[in-house]
Amino acid sequence: EASVGRERFDAFARRYLETFRFGAVTTEGFLAFTERELPGVLAKVNAREWTEGESLPANAPSIRSSRLEAIEALGTMAPETPLSPTELNLWLERLPRPMPADFLATLDARFALTKTDNLEVKVAWLELAIRSGYEPVLAEVERVLSTVGRMKYLLPLYTALGARPETRPLAKRIFEAAAPGYHNIARAVVKRRLDSLADD
Repeated sequence: EASVGRERFDAFARRYLETFRFGAVTTEGFLAFTERELPGVLAKVNAREWTEGESLPANAPSIRSSRLEAIEALGTMAPETPLSPTELNLWLERLPRPMPADFLATLDARFALTKTDNLEVKVAWLELAIRSGYEPVLAEVERVLSTVGRMKYLLPLYTALGARPETRPLAKRIFEAAAPGYHNIARAVVKRRLDSLADD
């Protein structure tokens, strides 16, 4: 997009999706398609470095976001104005662990984090609270782990519980009760994680 402009890139993306939807494409197929649709662009962006290199190429665009910069600038200051769920999630994930209990209580009162229906925000919040030893969330942690089966939510919460000696028995108790409802892979991964944390 940076090399050919937004209008040409959007047209390219539409043709790409029309051509390969419901199918698969190899790297070679992608490169041949791109050369046909945007002649010369692969050489211009040094495609070989992108497809065969070991890290992000030197010519990778630098992406800036004023909203992300504003979230980063908050640091450990509680936001005064509402944030979108994505912004709130990013901010929660950036907070150091542990955080003081009074800070967490203020956050929960201001944003109703323990009660939110947004699982992305809720799990980020609960993971932060567990790692901070903030016990008022433990009943909600148990409810989530007993009703949600997606590994992307289970693993951070069980990891946080299992990492603290004070909450490790709770993690084991919840897992024993909830595990029969988890997918076999999720059950095995979580069990392995809890076992490894118990050995620490």
